[in-house]
Amino acid sequence: MSIPGAKDVAIELNSLSKSSNMAGWRIGVLVGAEERINQVLRFKSNMDSGMFLPVQLAAAKAYNLMPPGMLI
Repeated sequence: MSIPGAKDVAIELNSLSKSSNMAGWRIGVLVGAEERINQVLRFKSNMDSGMFLPVQLAAAKAYNLMPPGMLI
C-alpha cells in the first residue's frame, strides 16, 4: 500500500493467526479501497456464512492492541 496509486487498485490481506495467538481461528484483516473491499464482500457473501461474532470481536480487540506497523 506504500506504492503511489496502490490504495486505489490493490487489496492487502493479513492473518491474525500468529501475531495475536489466534491460530486456527481463521480470521484476518482486509485493507484497500472501499470499492475493492465491497467487491470481495459481494463474492464472499455467496461462499460462506462468516465468522462467529465473539471471534470477530476478539480479533478487532487484538488488532487494536497491536503496535502501529505490526501487520505488514
